[in-house]
Amino acid sequence: LFHSDELLPIDDFKDKGISRFLEAEDATHSEGLLNLPHYGTFSGSGYLFFGPETHGTIRWVEWEIEIPRQGNYDLLFRYGGGYGRDKARPMNVIINGLTVSTLDFIGDDNELKHNFRYENPVRLNFVPGTITIRLETTKGSRGPNLDHLRVFELRTGSFIGEGVDNDDRFILINGITNNPSFCDRMSGQAEDEDAPVFAIHPTLGILQWDPRLILEPNTLSNPLPDGGGITKLVTGEKTKCSNVERTIFNEEHCVMTQDPNACKVDADTSSIEISLDRINLLNLFDLTGRYVYSIMGLKVKQTEFSYEVDHPCTPGFRSRWEKGTPICSNPTSLGTNTYSSLYKLLSTSSDTNPFVRDIVFTSSYVCDSFDTDVEIEIQVDSNCYTHVHNEHMSVWDLTYWTEPNTHPGNSVAEQAGKRHPIKKWLHDGKHNLWFPSNHPTDQTFDHSTNRWDVNTGKFEYIGRFGDSVPFIDLPNELRTEQVADYYGASVPGSALTIVCGSAGEVANKPQLGSNFDLSTNLFRDATTVRDFGIQRESVWAMISLFASDQLRQRMAWALSQILVIAKTAVGGYFSSTEMFLSYHDIFVRNAFGNYLDVLREISYSPLMAENLSYVASKSTAYVKKTKNRLEFADENFAREIMQLFTTGLDLLNMDGTLKLDAEGNAQQVYTNVEIRSFARVWTGFQRQNSRGNVEYYDDRNRIDPMKIEPQWRDRFPKSDLYGGFIGDKYPLCVDMPSRQFLRKGAKYRLLAGSARPELMTDNSKFTQRFTLSSTSSLFDVLCNDQGSAVCTFPQIVELDINLSCDSVECEVDTVRVVEVTSGVFYEYIAPPCVEHPFYDDAMKLNRATNLKDPIYGNPLLPVATSACCETPNSFTLAISDNRYEIERMTFATQEARCAALERQSCEYDHVDIDALSHEKDVVYHWAYAPCYILAKVNPDGDIAIVHNAIIPSNGQPFVQHVMADSLNYFHVNWEENLFPTAENGQCGSCTLLDGVNCLCETSLTTSTVFTNIPTSADDIISALNIGAPDPANFDTNYYGVAATGPGFKVYHVGGASGSYNVDTIFEVTDHNGRLLFLKNVMSNVSINDPNGSSFTFRNPVHFMSLIPSETNARDAMYETEATLQHYFYHDNTAPFLCIRFIQRFGISNPSPRYIEACSTAFKTGSYYSNGIDFGTGAYGDLAATVASIVLDREARSTSVRADVSYGSIREPLLKIISLMRSMEYSSFDDESPVVIFSNIHLMMGQMPYEYESVFSFFLPEYEPSGAISAASLVSPEAMMIDEPKVTGLLNGIQSMIKYGLSRCPGLGYGFSLHVNLGGCYDGFYNRASGALMYQPASGASTVQVIDDLSTLLTSGRLSWESRQIIVDVYENYKAQIDENAGLRMAMQLMTSTPEFHTTTTPILSGISRPDPVLPTPTGIPYKAVVFLFLSGGCDSFNMLVPKTCSSTASRPVDAYTHYVDSRNPVHLLQENLLPIDSSGQVDCTEFGLHEELTSLQQLYNSDELLFFANTGVLGSASDKTNYMENTPTQLFSHNFMQDETKRVDLFDEVAGSGVLGRLADVLTANNVATGSTSLDGTSIILASLSDESPPPVVVSGSGMKQFVYQSDSRDEIITNIKRLNQATTMDSNFMAETWSANLHQSIAQNEVLYNSMMSSSITSKFGDRTLGQKFELIAKMIETREERGTDLDIFHVSMNGYDTHANVESVLTEKFGEMNSAIASFVENMKSIGRWNDVTVVQASEFGRTITPNTGAGTDHGWGGNVFMFGGNVNGGKILGSYPDDLTDNSPIGIGRGRLIPTTSWDQIWPAIASHHGVTEDSDLDIICPNRKKFANAFSQSDLFK
Repeated sequence: LFHSDELLPIDDFKDKGISRFLEAEDATHSEGLLNLPHYGTFSGSGYLFFGPETHGTIRWVEWEIEIPRQGNYDLLFRYGGGYGRDKARPMNVIINGLTVSTLDFIGDDNELKHNFRYENPVRLNFVPGTITIRLETTKGSRGPNLDHLRVFELRTGSFIGEGVDNDDRFILINGITNNPSFCDRMSGQAEDEDAPVFAIHPTLGILQWDPRLILEPNTLSNPLPDGGGITKLVTGEKTKCSNVERTIFNEEHCVMTQDPNACKVDADTSSIEISLDRINLLNLFDLTGRYVYSIMGLKVKQTEFSYEVDHPCTPGFRSRWEKGTPICSNPTSLGTNTYSSLYKLLSTSSDTNPFVRDIVFTSSYVCDSFDTDVEIEIQVDSNCYTHVHNEHMSVWDLTYWTEPNTHPGNSVAEQAGKRHPIKKWLHDGKHNLWFPSNHPTDQTFDHSTNRWDVNTGKFEYIGRFGDSVPFIDLPNELRTEQVADYYGASVPGSALTIVCGSAGEVANKPQLGSNFDLSTNLFRDATTVRDFGIQRESVWAMISLFASDQLRQRMAWALSQILVIAKTAVGGYFSSTEMFLSYHDIFVRNAFGNYLDVLREISYSPLMAENLSYVASKSTAYVKKTKNRLEFADENFAREIMQLFTTGLDLLNMDGTLKLDAEGNAQQVYTNVEIRSFARVWTGFQRQNSRGNVEYYDDRNRIDPMKIEPQWRDRFPKSDLYGGFIGDKYPLCVDMPSRQFLRKGAKYRLLAGSARPELMTDNSKFTQRFTLSSTSSLFDVLCNDQGSAVCTFPQIVELDINLSCDSVECEVDTVRVVEVTSGVFYEYIAPPCVEHPFYDDAMKLNRATNLKDPIYGNPLLPVATSACCETPNSFTLAISDNRYEIERMTFATQEARCAALERQSCEYDHVDIDALSHEKDVVYHWAYAPCYILAKVNPDGDIAIVHNAIIPSNGQPFVQHVMADSLNYFHVNWEENLFPTAENGQCGSCTLLDGVNCLCETSLTTSTVFTNIPTSADDIISALNIGAPDPANFDTNYYGVAATGPGFKVYHVGGASGSYNVDTIFEVTDHNGRLLFLKNVMSNVSINDPNGSSFTFRNPVHFMSLIPSETNARDAMYETEATLQHYFYHDNTAPFLCIRFIQRFGISNPSPRYIEACSTAFKTGSYYSNGIDFGTGAYGDLAATVASIVLDREARSTSVRADVSYGSIREPLLKIISLMRSMEYSSFDDESPVVIFSNIHLMMGQMPYEYESVFSFFLPEYEPSGAISAASLVSPEAMMIDEPKVTGLLNGIQSMIKYGLSRCPGLGYGFSLHVNLGGCYDGFYNRASGALMYQPASGASTVQVIDDLSTLLTSGRLSWESRQIIVDVYENYKAQIDENAGLRMAMQLMTSTPEFHTTTTPILSGISRPDPVLPTPTGIPYKAVVFLFLSGGCDSFNMLVPKTCSSTASRPVDAYTHYVDSRNPVHLLQENLLPIDSSGQVDCTEFGLHEELTSLQQLYNSDELLFFANTGVLGSASDKTNYMENTPTQLFSHNFMQDETKRVDLFDEVAGSGVLGRLADVLTANNVATGSTSLDGTSIILASLSDESPPPVVVSGSGMKQFVYQSDSRDEIITNIKRLNQATTMDSNFMAETWSANLHQSIAQNEVLYNSMMSSSITSKFGDRTLGQKFELIAKMIETREERGTDLDIFHVSMNGYDTHANVESVLTEKFGEMNSAIASFVENMKSIGRWNDVTVVQASEFGRTITPNTGAGTDHGWGGNVFMFGGNVNGGKILGSYPDDLTDNSPIGIGRGRLIPTTSWDQIWPAIASHHGVTEDSDLDIICPNRKKFANAFSQSDLFK
């Protein structure tokens, strides 16, 4: 084996199929470069050193190479980075004087000596001869350390495969033989770690090593037998296991293997507890790099800062006490009551921490009023306790404080040359971080402990020093695989293992060439020059062009546009392919399957969970328990899965028309009540661990379906869309027949050699499982020996009959894991059932040692194990009598077990479990302590479950989520909407809590619903909410059919002899085909009132057990499935989806009949056409749905095309694909025939995987101005026919027709990335990777050719007039040039016609469309309005924040502290705020701005910027009692609230127009030459009412491109395009008219704007960020306003990315930084051209966000927010409106979850802006703001302007 010289370092550059390489050692170069020797043993004469910054001087190096023959070549430049590590040193690659590429030359550490490597190759096609290759520095670049150039000729190779040598793969290289000349060209000197590249085989000749990654087949039906274990072993564990976690999607295909090398994926972390001691804090730092400290030095009192903690006697306060010496040296003198209370709390506390003890003061204790000092030392028996700060010795992850711009001491220390004040302690092996009284680097800077209190929200709380913390409770950043492995995550040691695969996980085929790259954890198997975005688009394009299953692919494409992944919402977007293809494959697999399967798969998709931010969302209870913070479940997915994926917003009839209420108004499907409820369903989802054999980025698994962490899941009832609960009509768990594990429906899942269940939570140390007898019927079913005496062990077993019990089976209530034969286990999966949270005869459950977390349990359920005492007295020793380890049983079974032992149930002190010591505190035991359950009612009528209002006398607090301070509220429907409320300091019979909540005793009423046979199945379904088990599950003859009715059966206990009572079961099938068993019972909960009345609500149901040990993934999955089915079966889902599907299949405005036909097919699962019945008959069948769409007469009949509303504008991408298919696209490269598109989405607005937001490419309700809007129709695709997209689309199409699939150098036109040398010439494809190869039939006439093109490109719809135009042009080109030129021109023209761009046929009028006339300036002073829209809902309460504020008698907490308390942990730190003066706002002298907004601060301080506080869409002044009726819109929905913000017409008085469009109307009517321009597509804000107003112009934010570029026949082409798109008649199709009108307008706009932009003199750089580029274009348009003839310009510009459901702090820092830079550049340029005083910029967003955070460190959709306005003439330096003085839900404007009603409406702002810009008449202001008179306090012009 030879080694390469510098040819192919393995870590930098992989195989390229190289047949020869050409050296270029000698070079010429510019002055200033130094030729330096290599260090060490590097080969070659040295390298060129470019030196420091060139300050504008261009430096270069140049080679000449002799090319021996035509072919593909790679240019590779070997370099080191030089000075400035990790920075790019870009250089242009110039071939024969033509720039073909720019290379970054990025360096890294120590590269000067040790890390020369190759830059990414530049692939070109060369012809024979001498070429000059030049590298030239870009402006300001210093250049790399350049070693040399190699030019590689690429040749075809044939794949040999494995087995040549050590199972490596080799490629036999054509054209290379074993001869000395080849070997002589290879250096004998190898560099460190270079790989062997070429080998000499005795018979085959020269082989080249193939280093590409080997991907193994690991599919659903054929998983790897070893789960990738052997690969892991032979690579030294550098690769990971390929075994896929078992989920509901692959479980039936998994296989049990005995392979001893098989990878096991079920590592158990349930038993890991990490002691928070010094060693482990240091370990966590070593394992994760996180700065985890125990905090010390916090004070309980600091007089100099007027700071002290709450007194320990404060009710509900958790105080902390440090254990000291046995005897107190100076005990505090305390009153008798105070001492007694504190002594009892401390002496009876169960807190086992060795250093500190936490106690909570409750209402059962009292203190003396004179004891107010918080510095307390108290003697408790043999311990002295000192009251310390309640976070003293708490362990926190303080990594946040190590990051830039967080802890102020970081920069101070750096400037002083000192060590990092946070990092240094762990670096020195110290685990404590002391909070100092003075700043250690600046003794003049005092530290109040309040600074710590304010900052804690930025840190992750872990526990207390000395505690043991479960692994699952660690913060995400610490809960890593490395930590789990270090602390002994156990993997079952049995040789029997379950291995699973995943859908589509096939092997790669090297024989097909090197076409795709692969990314694994930031490393790249790079065999091509493409990026990952291009290659995933190539996969889609290849399938779309060449796959045979086109209808399936088209349906998958439609689904992908509904169930969208936004490109920037997921990590790894720019570095990954497979995760996106895997997601799209969901739609391909299920295109003709069932929509429920689609919905289920996308809901478990890690990509969707990241996209809509519910990955790792946690319950309020979990966060409260682990972090002691108030956070809520993320609402993002809960909202969008309904709005976009299932039900939509408004109730619909089957035909898609609106269901109206009695007043004729639309009815909403859901409100925020339901959103908050459903958000709790989507807690607990987490990615699977990363694994091998798939692509992954940043070590996160974004491919495999997610798991559910049960501890994170919300346990409480969730209200549904029908006024009931998720889980309605499921059977109650208490009603399941005894020993359900032996009855029909019981399910068992093979665990192989593992005894640990996967869907229930058990400690892995439990080994004594329930062993089946060989005589058991259950044994026979699970063994499944099929008569062979050898068990086959099926993967999944579901009992289809009831089995009889055998021996011990008859003694137990349930099982968990059963052992069938020695070492083979199954997990029992109980059928889904629900519980009532309120029930009679509740019994207390205790841990084994009775130390912590008691809770109540339903005695009828097997949820605890046994505890039997000799006497019934409390606090005695108990024993446990179980049939298997941690057996669960009912209380009745315990009573029987105890009686058999001659013992009794009791309130024990502890259970004697020495023999099973690991059981301690894991499972609960029954305690004989009858209890009752309370309801805590908040002011909105929501309730929380409380199991004990008072901590028990022994000091043990109940489980936190059922304590009296619980905030785990859920919605219930009170009868007549009456519920207990706090009035005059009382709650009636209830106890008043916190001044606003009522804690109430409850009573339960259970009643029979039907006392005789019902009249219909509908009556049964509507009246009964509680489900029942199938009567067949009970013992034989226990239930019998007593009666039947229309569509139902009645079962009584005992059959016909029984009576109608609460045990009666009804069997009924609902309208969606679901078989239901319903119990004849109603359960209500009542709260009695002293006046004799009562408050009543229906007893809710819930899937998740409230008992911590019984909270499991199984029930979470059942709840998830019930929720998905709730959406799926909702009456709205069928018509909502049908409208979306039909639109994607080409009909924008389907008739009600068409929609109903589709809805019926969806609901029935069947569609009959032409003798064929499509579908399975199941609700949601997509085969039936698709058939109903494509076979309906509205889709196929030619007669309907005469309807003016028929059809649609075609999707841009479908036009490209249809052009390539019909015109026979063919690749020129047989070795790499992959279709490569590049940046198509930037040109025409659409490409797979390039979704800007979850709202897809098109809004279904979009109404373009003109005929479509006037007819109240929609055209979603019309969003893509603005000038930039029309220009990009047609330029790209013409480029493909003329030059093939390519891109012309220097122009950016064309759809491809392929770049070869030479220019673009019509009919020459030398730059192309492929071309359209269609040729007419031999001898075809001109008419036949055009007819054939019409058939292929327009389905034969081309009008006669257009045919004749194209025929004439074809004949002309045929005569003057040749037939091919005529064909290409005919194709160019035909692809501009409305027949090609729509699915319709226009009726041409024969009249040319008039060209737009430029306005003429009137000479009035010029002005411009710029509307800056922050899209997504900006969290503006972190833009404008109270800073320096005072407390008052009416406001005892100052505004900043109140802000922190309300927003923690997403608040901004006071010291980081940029101060601005304020007055009249919540008693603050200063407000603060986000630290990135320096430009805004400067403008505010110069009186050129002002803020509007708490502003938003509002119908009239409102509070929480009337906001719903005052605001008739879809509150909190992105698209609707964006529309309302831009329209400012809440009551639709001037529908279809926007506020700035109406401003343009008024000014145009007053002879002001007005121009309207959008930098972000068409926008409703610019839509006008008048045809007299100039139409809005759309400009691409990336700059102008000329329409029909670089063509000698440009004028002729444009003339003919206009003829083909001439005016249509009044009865012509609206879609065709819309395309042609927009095209004609786009051509004219392009001409004007392109020329004016070229004349701009602005050269100042706005940066390369998107918003800066947009503001640069605005500046150029303002500068060239005279060329465009405007007196007033109106601009709309948008900035995306503000939908901060997760990581709000980091997102706002990035976004505000970009906005700040763009604004600074814009202001500078306006001043430089003298227009600063003429410009007003108004910022807005669709809504603010919730004040309270969610559990993903983000915030959800709110309402009111803060906005700003600036300009040279703005009367700035002030905050207008009213900043809220109460941010809580107790405020009159607080409507729940931290949402605030705006107090300032846009109707109060825009009139003053309009007046400043020339509107003088009230009547005109009424047009602009038709709702303005509903607000009495509108701002005046002088309020806003100087």
